[in-house]
Amino acid sequence: MKSRSFLALGVIGALLLSGCADTGPAAPPAPVAEERPEGPLPLPRVATVEAGVHDWSLGPRSRMTVEPAVGAVHDGTAAIQISAPASGTPSPALRTTVAVEPERRYRLVAWVSALNPEPVSVPVELVAGEASVALPHVDAWWVPVILEFDTAVDQQEIEIQLLVGGEVSGLLVDDLSLVAFPLSAEEETPNLLPNPSFESIKPSTSGVVNTSLILDSRTATLAVAVPSGGSATWSVRSGDTELAGGAIEGDAPVTAVPLEGIEPGTWDLKVDGVFETTHSISTPIALVDGSITTDDRLGVHIHSTKYSEGGVEQAAELGYGTVRYTVPWRNMEAEAGSYKTVKGFQARVNIAHARGMEVLAIAPSRNPLYDDGRTPSSSEGIAALAAVTAHVVKKYGVDAIEVYNEFNHEPFNNGACGLDAECYLQMLSAVSDAVRAADPDTPIVAGATAQYDGAWFNELWSLGGLQYANAESFHPYSIYFAPEEIEGIVQNASEIAGQYGTPPEVWISEMGWTTEEGGFSPQLQAEMLIRGQVSALAAGAGRVFWYDLVDDDPEGKTHEGAFGLFRQRIDGVAALVPKPAAVAQAVLTSEIGGLPYTGSEDRGAGVTTKVFGEGAEAVRVVWSPGGSGTVAFNASGPVRVVSATGQVSGLQGSGGSVSLDVTSSPVFITGVE
Repeated sequence: MKSRSFLALGVIGALLLSGCADTGPAAPPAPVAEERPEGPLPLPRVATVEAGVHDWSLGPRSRMTVEPAVGAVHDGTAAIQISAPASGTPSPALRTTVAVEPERRYRLVAWVSALNPEPVSVPVELVAGEASVALPHVDAWWVPVILEFDTAVDQQEIEIQLLVGGEVSGLLVDDLSLVAFPLSAEEETPNLLPNPSFESIKPSTSGVVNTSLILDSRTATLAVAVPSGGSATWSVRSGDTELAGGAIEGDAPVTAVPLEGIEPGTWDLKVDGVFETTHSISTPIALVDGSITTDDRLGVHIHSTKYSEGGVEQAAELGYGTVRYTVPWRNMEAEAGSYKTVKGFQARVNIAHARGMEVLAIAPSRNPLYDDGRTPSSSEGIAALAAVTAHVVKKYGVDAIEVYNEFNHEPFNNGACGLDAECYLQMLSAVSDAVRAADPDTPIVAGATAQYDGAWFNELWSLGGLQYANAESFHPYSIYFAPEEIEGIVQNASEIAGQYGTPPEVWISEMGWTTEEGGFSPQLQAEMLIRGQVSALAAGAGRVFWYDLVDDDPEGKTHEGAFGLFRQRIDGVAALVPKPAAVAQAVLTSEIGGLPYTGSEDRGAGVTTKVFGEGAEAVRVVWSPGGSGTVAFNASGPVRVVSATGQVSGLQGSGGSVSLDVTSSPVFITGVE
């Protein structure tokens, strides 16, 4: 027996029922939302948590992000937060099955809100068996979604779902209930749903269990799991100055600590208590002023290692639009011509897509089945490499293929043919033909050279390589001490290619600075990140990839092991630990994410000014490569200045202008001309 039903906010609408039993006494009162204030709403202070949820099945990470959230929820201490990419296939974000009685009417209620100050459309349905109701436009105000339905003659159980059918961001769900009616005088109205307010959760560890330590300042909240019956103290500090602090009791699985009154910036968090693996936790946290915008021009390389687990989600939190992975050829083809599914690689691709990110896959380098495990140079080896790359495109759904990694550099290339572009062209043409036969729309990225070698690219293009490439890539580590030099390199790359036809888009598939012991400081790494990425975008690079996401060295001391934006995990902290460069990346995408580059301004000797966006919304990124300078702008109102650490300061012009001193660390300026 089916029912048709519709949403009612505060008032139950009429139900179109077929074949219903006598309704008997009146239904219990319907829940009613409080009156919403007019205008945009402040966002609730909530924190998503690394934790499992008892009695409910959560949507898979490969399709969406479904996480417990603590803080300003509707009921109790926890809720569920849901985000998902645009998708044509509806998928359950929440699901449970409960026992019901035949031929009985039920009312299902879910309270919902969203991390948005004004109402937005959400393609989500509340479902009970075959009955469903669409969610309304939602914002930061909690409202009930109500669905009434009748069970069939022989029905003993029903599946309850929250079904997501498209793009969703920051949807909060809490305080679900399922009750039966009509009721006899002797009956009560128990809630039939298990764990209806998601209070029963299991944190991944005890300690700080936020999914990220880089937080939106508008919603910034700590999530701390204290063992039952225990207690802890916390403080947020700037050097020796305590900005906030307090005590936490282990009364709930996870306690929310709203970080109200703490300004945007990077601060030191200390939590002391008896946790599973430590008694004292010290980690940086950052509050970023405003939302972080995904920028499709920016990407990051992620190694497929245990310590990078959860890295895709962290990359998405920083605003990256693309992740770069190496294809595991040895694991994929253990027997010549036979491919097995590499579940870890498939999961990483799916999770990236579920976070709205694309995947650049590096065509595999070696397999012991071919050329004695060396870089393929024989016709058989090159054909095998091309075939497995085409398989990766068809099987795993990657979005672009980069042909090899640093072919021009030993030890990455140890093949018999050599390092020159003529040898590379044999591989490039074979891979390009195979991939385009599998999917003509998959971009082919050629080069991926160690450093930028103009002569090498000139040879490649002169031999006809342009016909096999949609983009060219290189790793210009030569700009290590002067990131602004990337502008000339990108220009030169386009000019050389342009001699032989239409130049392909330039992708900088590796750019990075290490914080090795005795080398660059973490603060200088952050500075170089902004200067390098901004200069590359200003030069017209189509995509710019940071190398890499997480330090390979657990102590972060070695040269190759300290390029990460994050340190490896520490005891008592669920999330990766951000270095200043991770914060700088979040600030950059928050300030200029998605804005087009609109020009460079001459503001005096020794000062670089790059402009993104237009008019009143324009953002100027300003720094002095030499270390000091003064810059002046026209300003008729308040001026906002944001540092690489996320700190926000305001200036007021005098006589229609404003000036400020700048250093080698870039600042983001709005409100000037």
